[in-house]
Amino acid sequence: MDTITDYIPPLTGAKFMQSDARVRLIMGPVGSGKSTVCITEIFRRCVEMPKCKDGYRRSRWAIVRNTNQQLKTTTFASWKQWFPPGVAGLWKESEKTFYLTVGDVRAEILFLPRWPTVARWAPARTRSGCCRWN
Repeated sequence: MDTITDYIPPLTGAKFMQSDARVRLIMGPVGSGKSTVCITEIFRRCVEMPKCKDGYRRSRWAIVRNTNQQLKTTTFASWKQWFPPGVAGLWKESEKTFYLTVGDVRAEILFLPRWPTVARWAPARTRSGCCRWN
């Protein structure tokens, strides 16, 4: 990416991002920045991954929403504002996966509908983290 955007989360978002708890929750009204906090938190965690032997920081994430329509119209739309396809990586529609390539970060971001999908996905694939939007 050619530009870096400085992001300063709201107080609740900052507390969320400072936590290393295995499970974290964030709540707030529409437009309060929850999605942006989660998106930047995923990227921050990607950057913190140790480098592999090939020099890249590799990770795999799942972003879950109740329906495919919600994934497309809200969650992925928010993702694209921060990480545009063709600039920050590659979007594969058939896989519902964004391949993030920023600096030395190489991450797979899977966009999945409904929690049972994740339950089936989780044992089969190694993952670094999962975010669920309601």
